[in-house]
Amino acid sequence: MTSRAFLFVYLASLMLLSWRFFSGSPSSDLLATWMAGKYFFEGSFDQVYAHYEHLFTMRPPSDWQPYLRANGYNEAIYPFIYPPLWAWAASFLHKTTSFESFAFVATLVNPVLLGLMVWLAAKTAAQKLPIMLIVLGTTVLFAFSLSALAALDQNQPQILVGFLTVLGVERTRSGKPIVGGIAMALAASLKLYPALFAIFWLANGERKASVAFAITGGLLGLASITTAGWPLHEVFLSDVGAISRTALVTFLSHSIDTTIATLFYEGKEIVFPRLIVSNTEAVRGGWAIVEKTVLWRAVDVALLIAAIACLTIVARSSKGKDPLFWPLAFTLIALVSPLSWGYHYLPALAFALIFFERARIAYATGFIIFVFYPSSLFFNTFGLPGISWEETMQPLATAAMVLYAAILWFHLESTPNPPGSDLRPPEP
Repeated sequence: MTSRAFLFVYLASLMLLSWRFFSGSPSSDLLATWMAGKYFFEGSFDQVYAHYEHLFTMRPPSDWQPYLRANGYNEAIYPFIYPPLWAWAASFLHKTTSFESFAFVATLVNPVLLGLMVWLAAKTAAQKLPIMLIVLGTTVLFAFSLSALAALDQNQPQILVGFLTVLGVERTRSGKPIVGGIAMALAASLKLYPALFAIFWLANGERKASVAFAITGGLLGLASITTAGWPLHEVFLSDVGAISRTALVTFLSHSIDTTIATLFYEGKEIVFPRLIVSNTEAVRGGWAIVEKTVLWRAVDVALLIAAIACLTIVARSSKGKDPLFWPLAFTLIALVSPLSWGYHYLPALAFALIFFERARIAYATGFIIFVFYPSSLFFNTFGLPGISWEETMQPLATAAMVLYAAILWFHLESTPNPPGSDLRPPEP
């Protein structure tokens, strides 16, 4: 089978499987974008964002719950935390379609984007192993990953961000830096953090990609201010500030901040049950928040600056040319960011099976198990002896991402082994 035929069959299969398992899901994360578009369309700009006074509670704006209850929606609701440009873009959906149709299309498109992300990662990094084999193996791992499944179930827009991020890297490494810069700028217009990756391009000598990113990003920023106005951006930035002051604790929030809150602030957190629209349905799950101290926030800033500085130094060296530099960058930035969900790591984890090119099979298999198990369906079912998965998934999954970053660092510039070889890992 040719690579094009394989890719077509692979993506079509993902689309059908997604429709089979996720069609009709509440798509609560996607609903936030739809609701923001609705109120933008109506001119009720005070209902686009939640207007958090100090801490990020993950509660939506005040009018959302009564409106959704009146329209028969009986599932969880979450706030809109994307730039105003996308509330403006979503407002056009209210002229043409329903949320059910919007969610149905997303159910078909998101698995394709996720599959393309895996394909692009393999295409970027594979040197010895067949791309098809890496793609299928990674897909199997993602099929048991709570992060990937939750993103598909909720039609999480982060899938698009991850796809655009990996596309930006792949296009730039394939000699199409302008396309790469445009893709990364689009990712940064959805979530701000991909803008950091343009710094590493600049350090790595990828000036065309950096310039394309800067121009496209500037145009998107101007478009956002023009279409939504500056006051709405002030509210958005204020809500982002609330996120930076808050450590949010759930089993699927994997970051250093959340781990600190989990391990050292037990009993001091503020617990929020998940907001269900229906008054008759029992509340399922929830989250907790911890207010960061001034010192804690200062450490956060120091860690972010240190991560950027270290990655910039690596990007300037020959190690920055290794394709594994990019999953390392994705992982480190997610670890030190204020709020990183499990699906923020999917672009980095899409590169994981490259370890089978860099280390002997036994080592690579062990790495994969340690990295994927804590956030998998298997851990959700079996956990650790005598300990519930709810208590341990968050810190162990975060520790797994720290381990993943360390493994990536260790294998930068290592020589790929012939497929099936039993060579020991290269010396650092």
